[in-house]
Amino acid sequence: MMSAQLPTKVHVGGLVLLMIATAPAAGNSRVSTGMEADWPWEILGAGFLGALIVKLLDYVYHEIRMSSERRRTARRFVNENLDPVLNAADELVGKLRSLAVRDFKTLRRTHSSSERYHDFVDVLYLFAKLWANLEIFRDSGHTISVVRDKRGKTLMQFIDCMESRRMRIVRRSSQRAVAELALIQEDGRYNTIQFIDFVQRLEEDNQAKRWILPLTRVLDRMEHSATRQQLLRYGVVIHAMIDTLDPNHEVSRDRPSYPHKLSKKSWVDLKYRVFGVYLKFVENSKKYLGPPKRRP
Repeated sequence: MMSAQLPTKVHVGGLVLLMIATAPAAGNSRVSTGMEADWPWEILGAGFLGALIVKLLDYVYHEIRMSSERRRTARRFVNENLDPVLNAADELVGKLRSLAVRDFKTLRRTHSSSERYHDFVDVLYLFAKLWANLEIFRDSGHTISVVRDKRGKTLMQFIDCMESRRMRIVRRSSQRAVAELALIQEDGRYNTIQFIDFVQRLEEDNQAKRWILPLTRVLDRMEHSATRQQLLRYGVVIHAMIDTLDPNHEVSRDRPSYPHKLSKKSWVDLKYRVFGVYLKFVENSKKYLGPPKRRP
């Protein structure tokens, strides 16, 4: 007697269907012939169950594959767009540290007009450049779930912290306007404007002067300790962002923090609110804070 042979390639659904369909017959070989009339219904039920299982397995496989593809897409996007953010942040942190060492004296109204002007427009440009790159990252990635990538999720957490009410330098709408002043479109893609072109735009365009005004008002109050501390706190967050996203400093410099410039209030705010709530994942926050501050 020749034994029946299955085809060499059997679809998973067909194999499951065949196994379930034949199971009742094998299990009920000793059942009286009176029960044989119920077998077609059992076979149909088993076939339906098998088809349902196969459909469920296909759905799960499709979701796993799509989730994996979304993660790869997010990773590629972050790889292409993170470095400009880090470069702009590194430039701003370096400038803020240089100014902090001298207590922002070159930005004060009492300082030499020529040196003050150059430092003033330099800081304006570096803020605008960073915010512009953040806008590029945010707008280009609006159709991509960047939080599926670990670095993308971390960057978004830093952005949320920097734009929080008690941390931000200007309102979110003003920050967006300043960012747009530093953007140009080339070959269908946005890029940041060069320094000289940015300064020329501020000097010749009344609309540009209007939109940059909220930031210039902040930088025009360097005689006030509260404003200086505001910039220092903001710089600490950016510094921590660079070290967290570029721990090996492949695109940034490994910079020391401010030399004992934080006030008691700023130290407590950064310690217990910023690094204690928003950015709990930041390692070695002591690097940016220094030793605990004591009241005089």
